[in-house]
Amino acid sequence: MLYRSIQRIFSKSGCQQGFTADDAIAALHTVSTFLFMGGTGNWRQWLTVAYIFSDEMLRQPYLWSSPNFPQTEKLCFILSTAMWFDVLASVTLNQEPHFLDAYRVLFNPTSANARANAMGMSGIGFTPGLHPPLSMMTVMGCENVVVWAMAEVSHLSLWKAEQKRCGRLSIPELANRGRDIDQWLLPHAGPLCPYAEMLGQARQHTADIFRASTRLYLHSVLSDDCPYVPEIKVCVADTINCLKKVCREDGDLVRKTVRSVVFSIYLCGCLAETEEQVNYLSGLLSEQEQDRVGNCGVVRNLMEQVWEERKASPVSSPVRWRHALQEQNLLLV
Repeated sequence: MLYRSIQRIFSKSGCQQGFTADDAIAALHTVSTFLFMGGTGNWRQWLTVAYIFSDEMLRQPYLWSSPNFPQTEKLCFILSTAMWFDVLASVTLNQEPHFLDAYRVLFNPTSANARANAMGMSGIGFTPGLHPPLSMMTVMGCENVVVWAMAEVSHLSLWKAEQKRCGRLSIPELANRGRDIDQWLLPHAGPLCPYAEMLGQARQHTADIFRASTRLYLHSVLSDDCPYVPEIKVCVADTINCLKKVCREDGDLVRKTVRSVVFSIYLCGCLAETEEQVNYLSGLLSEQEQDRVGNCGVVRNLMEQVWEERKASPVSSPVRWRHALQEQNLLLV
């Protein structure tokens, strides 16, 4: 009954305009409901509602120069949540992120730092890619620069595939593009951001995991999903080390963190070098699966399915982790 009531949203203006902030929030909560029930289903149509509303917001160029953009908590929630779902949906759907242009303006470390200087914020330890009202750290536990990098990796994956189809893929250009992203994903020497202490251990651990796994995502594109490439092996080990830091903390922190980083665990498990690594990652998901909430069980099954296919394939074969996601229509949030 409630679901049918919410579906009336799609009767508005031919589903193309006229959506309100409340419509967008209802749609995002519906996407979250799909996630709580396993992460599969028709989540894409609901995400489109949030995209349409957010696009209207982002078409107001005068807002972009304001340090207070967006101006309300409600708009901040809609934009940040829609962007977070978008960047992970781009991996599942093998499509360019819907908000790629916005990420490049707001989160790209070069342009974001230029904006910070213009706003007089450069003297307060401004973190690359941090746009204060739209900080993805506070809600998603992921640095803005990493969200930008994840979106760029999805774009790079599509660019590489198109260049291959046309017979004009330049390996040096691919390497240069990858290097431009990779430089922002290297481990931090200092705190994540000026207010890292305020965010708590869970957010700091989660940010480290997303950084390491996004770097793994990048190298999977550069090296054709081949798990025995040295850079991929290093990134897998780095991601697992970040996860083990969390597991030395209390159980509640582990539970919250693991549920936040299923994308990282899935990718790491699919591209792991050893069965021992896969068993460790599978065990993390299995522990959370017992609560029967979320998509940990579905993700674990899919990861193990990919691993079984790997064992039956030549060692030189690329890992088909993307194909498995697309077949299941699984949103890794």
